[in-house]
Amino acid sequence: MDYCDGGDLHSRIQAQRGILFNEDQILDWFVQITLALKHVHDRKVLHRDIKSQNVFLTRDCSA
Repeated sequence: MDYCDGGDLHSRIQAQRGILFNEDQILDWFVQITLALKHVHDRKVLHRDIKSQNVFLTRDCSA
């Protein structure tokens, strides 16, 4: 796994302090998370703890 120096999604949400993310950013994260889950599910792996604390971001905010 690449180093994700952007922290986790939960911390990023907390740092926003009520300011909404733009829709493009949310859709980008959604697509990346969905593709990642498809990848592990295709390999018969079940992730039993999907939450924002377990979504790690790169410095440029990719999930």
